[in-house]
Amino acid sequence: MTTFAPPLTTKRFVEKFELVLFCLMILLPGISQSQDTLICDNGGFESNFSYYFGEVATYNTGSDECTPLLGGAPVSWSKISMPAFRRFEITSGGVDTLVSISRAKFGSKAALINNRYGNVSPACNGNWEANKLVKRFKVTEVNRDFTIWFAAVLENPADHINSQPFFSIQCDRAPESNLCFDASVISCEDYYADSLCTFTDIDAVDWSCHRIKIPANMVDSIATLEVIAADCGCGAHFGYAYIDGICEKCEGSALGSANIVDEPYDGTGLGIKYWSCEGDKITVCGSFTLPTLCGDWGVDSIRAPGFVISNVDIDEVNEKFCLDLSLSDFPEDSCREFYVEVFFSSNLSNDSRQLSNTIELCHGEFEVYEADVTTGTCQDNGTTTLLSDDYYYLSVDLSVNYGDNWTMERHLDNPYPGLSGEYVMKAGTGPGIVELGPVLIQEGNWDLMINIGGCILVYEIGAPVYCSGCDKFYRTRIFNITCSDNNGGVASSDPFDDWWSFTINVPGPSGNYYLYKASDIPSSSFTYGTSPTHDHLIQMGAIELECQKFILEDVGTGCRAYFIICPPKPCSGDCDLEAYVTEVVCDEEEELFYVDLVTSGAGSGYYCYESFAMDSMGNSGDDDYFQGNLDNPLGPFKEDVYIILYVCQDSACTCDQTCFQIVYVPKPDCENLEFRVREAYEFGKMRKDNILVIPNPVFYDELVLFSKIPLTSFEIYNSAAKVIHHGIFTAPELRLSIKMCAGLYIVKYMNNLGQYDYISFIKL
Repeated sequence: MTTFAPPLTTKRFVEKFELVLFCLMILLPGISQSQDTLICDNGGFESNFSYYFGEVATYNTGSDECTPLLGGAPVSWSKISMPAFRRFEITSGGVDTLVSISRAKFGSKAALINNRYGNVSPACNGNWEANKLVKRFKVTEVNRDFTIWFAAVLENPADHINSQPFFSIQCDRAPESNLCFDASVISCEDYYADSLCTFTDIDAVDWSCHRIKIPANMVDSIATLEVIAADCGCGAHFGYAYIDGICEKCEGSALGSANIVDEPYDGTGLGIKYWSCEGDKITVCGSFTLPTLCGDWGVDSIRAPGFVISNVDIDEVNEKFCLDLSLSDFPEDSCREFYVEVFFSSNLSNDSRQLSNTIELCHGEFEVYEADVTTGTCQDNGTTTLLSDDYYYLSVDLSVNYGDNWTMERHLDNPYPGLSGEYVMKAGTGPGIVELGPVLIQEGNWDLMINIGGCILVYEIGAPVYCSGCDKFYRTRIFNITCSDNNGGVASSDPFDDWWSFTINVPGPSGNYYLYKASDIPSSSFTYGTSPTHDHLIQMGAIELECQKFILEDVGTGCRAYFIICPPKPCSGDCDLEAYVTEVVCDEEEELFYVDLVTSGAGSGYYCYESFAMDSMGNSGDDDYFQGNLDNPLGPFKEDVYIILYVCQDSACTCDQTCFQIVYVPKPDCENLEFRVREAYEFGKMRKDNILVIPNPVFYDELVLFSKIPLTSFEIYNSAAKVIHHGIFTAPELRLSIKMCAGLYIVKYMNNLGQYDYISFIKL
């Protein structure tokens, strides 16, 4: 679980910060070291009443607005030395003997304002009195958003109008943060027995937190905090309060609390989601605690002063909330302070508004979902001549919010007939680097679609060139696999009456090559070339339940490469089956592997499969059936296999073989199943008869590749291991014009020994 360092507004940090400022107070205009301080100093009254003042007044009305009046006019306040008997006292912990709440919230001490017995004899009648605790302090950027904890006990007379015991907290620099309530507002009356007096019903508010928010333009000014606890003004009923924990964290308040974590969204469900589809919103997720005062409490609403919020989601079970902020509320290059007001309500008609802490959000923090996708180089799968098992990985560096669900879906440019070519390769949650693969190069180019909560990111993926066999065949394309119903225009429901074909293209400047089945001998040849006139249609005849191996052979040199191609599913009848390999898992100790397939389209819900070894076609290597979705993984397998997947009518695997799909799965090179561009580049190494880059360094966007190799196949990588250019040319030179940023570049090519080699150059 992620943990966070205490926020900047915690007492410990603020006290350390303000201690430094306090040492400089004699240099600050308008503040006296002997009388004034910073707000968090002695916030827990552990040093008694240091930095506080006391004032008293006689009043008879004004409890509704917490403004004591005498004869309809504002009262005159008189300073009083503290401590003062039953007016201003320091408590030393323990429990209030009347209502059984703790007399201190933090540490061992708290301030007690007023008293249930009044300050004169006889007791029990109050004294028409309001008592005010005062503190002047320097406003700083750090302390202008602070908390004060209180517990109030108010006797609740039934017949007093605007003359109730009351409690208030006021700050002259933050009038919007003032708190005021009298006994008539609280609906939690209860009878409490006292050994000396008989009281009417009493409202007891256990320890609660109140936030003061001073505007930024008040920094460096002197503020005054005033806390009043008052009798009823009629000399008959009491009101008193405990004060403690100024600048302490606000959690677990009896009147409820709210908090925002100023960190990226994490596994606790709290924090800020900076990423979105268009980068036009931020989601803020915070926590709250419901009031514990009498009644059945819930969250009535959440507001954010100064902001338009949307998609407010309140989870009362887990006491969390989330809401969206719009980029339109943040002018470019601006930052704004943000907090929320949480309004609680109960079945007893009480209500409570609590403010959260304040955080700063900036225009530049709105982020767009993005992924940095890197295509790896060809890996030959441990075979040196077979093109069909050459593979690569993708590395996807995903920038999303923690907890965001995503899927990575593959859309093939050239899928087999009857297949959509679309399937989910991987699903997950949150940011990080995700590896996709192994992906077979023979499957061609495709689109990677990343779906993040309905937001779609699309990336065009170009398969790298092959790295097995003769280098003349590295850019071979096998595509346009087709199925025709009886190939003669006569419809038939027999899948084995269907015919199939494919098209092949082998780029090259000149020359010819043979293409023939491994069981045949070469006959006619084809011409190298990239144009459509060099596309060659290969008719395969009737669909059979096996894959075929072909040989490519250069007419001039005799060098070879092999590939395997499987027939498409039948196009006769109704067969909507689709299956794709999503993962290959190795058991290196036993030299075995397993396969995960994703399937769709089984109308009956039953799948059956058989598997056959490629080197012994027609001989069953493993067969079984599964009800419903395939029980992944399939296997174990020990060699290249092709899997025939059927849709069947029942769990007994009764299949009429009218609907099937064949999937080729090469044995993986288990020691190398990982993303890589190349394990090591041989920087600066060059042999005779290899290539040169002129000039080096490259000053503009033009360069010349000189080569003594008859046919040079090359790729140019930037420092992020991305291919920025590739090509084939004949000696002696190739002039290139490529838009390049300054940095290091690598040219990868096949040398005249049939091995990969590398040379670097610098773009200034």
